[in-house]
Amino acid sequence: MRKILAPMLAALMVLPLTACGAATRAQLKQAQGNCRERNPDVAEAIAACSFLLAEQPSPEERLDHLLTRGLLHARADRPKDAMADLDAVLAARPEDATALLKRAELRERAGDVPGALADYDRLLAVAPWTVDALVARARLNLAAEKHEPAIRDLTEALKIRQERADAWLYRASAWRKAGKPAEAAGDFTQAIRLRPDSANLYLGRASAFVAAGDEVAALQDIETALRLDPNLADGYLARGNARFRQGDLDRAQADLDRAIALKPDLADAYRVRALVRLKRGELDAAIADFGSAVERDPKLASAYAGRADALAKKGDDQAAIADLDRAIALAPDNPIPFVSRGNASLRLNRPEAAVEDFDEAIRLRPNLAAAYYGRGRAYLLQKKLKEARADFERALALDPELGAAQRQLDNLDRQIAKTKNS
Repeated sequence: MRKILAPMLAALMVLPLTACGAATRAQLKQAQGNCRERNPDVAEAIAACSFLLAEQPSPEERLDHLLTRGLLHARADRPKDAMADLDAVLAARPEDATALLKRAELRERAGDVPGALADYDRLLAVAPWTVDALVARARLNLAAEKHEPAIRDLTEALKIRQERADAWLYRASAWRKAGKPAEAAGDFTQAIRLRPDSANLYLGRASAFVAAGDEVAALQDIETALRLDPNLADGYLARGNARFRQGDLDRAQADLDRAIALKPDLADAYRVRALVRLKRGELDAAIADFGSAVERDPKLASAYAGRADALAKKGDDQAAIADLDRAIALAPDNPIPFVSRGNASLRLNRPEAAVEDFDEAIRLRPNLAAAYYGRGRAYLLQKKLKEARADFERALALDPELGAAQRQLDNLDRQIAKTKNS
């Protein structure tokens, strides 16, 4: 109620200025002093701007007052009023950088991403040095998985202002998603230089080190993050994941238990703990944890794929295929669930369906040995010996340690020899 009444009361305060006709110089000077964006009394400032607009100012003064009032409306969390004033300014001054930036921000906050991008584009066309616009446009492109344009904008922003920690952070995320972990780690290092007490920045750099294959450096950063924030659930998740990769299952589970205790809705902690339990052969516990993961994040494709693995190990290939269907629908560019579903189809004696899945896995990743090996097995069931041999040979060329492929080739040679001798 106080927020609603404040602008009304402030407006009433200026009524005496206009009640007796034209405003005096003193009254105009007072209003001009109050109609400013940084006035701590926002209601007073809005009322002063409205008063000045009622006094028939010059066209340029009118636009200046509208702009200031629009910015004040935005500060007062009155986006519709702010947009009305900013639209009026931009109708007359289409290249007003301040109005474009604020309207873009309001549009972004309202969920109008195309409108926000259009305003950022217009602003950067006339004022390409506007760092806030470069960073904001990059952030929106990053959310849309448009990594290269985001990287370009952030690189320009950082040329102008190297002390923008958020720009380093966003570019690190863009490098990471673009598959360039070394560059990501370098940018995280710059962000850490500016914010050395940020535990999350150390976790971000740890994820880049993991992607680059440097587990030692990753674990060091995770330990630093946990020293900075001993109650950081994501830190325990990261360390639990690292320990799982090292085969230290007991300490991995302890970390994951701690992560879940601190943040019960942390879906990925349940997923990784499920992997620990799956590795131990605790299939029912693993299935339960994978279930907890997808309850908390129904779009977590890797949890469906993991549960499918556990279900397959229990002999329930139909249920495994159902989970793999979900995993593939959520992440259609990942070849591994196609391989897993192909193998499940093989166990159900469905070689045609298996071949389709292995074909797709090979299309997505032409050097995936397991896909060629699986398709070779499917061809065997279809009595396509020549095609089977070619796939087993290809699998072995890609992975010389794949003994199963060599055994299949040996079996094929024996079958061919028997056929010739009979």
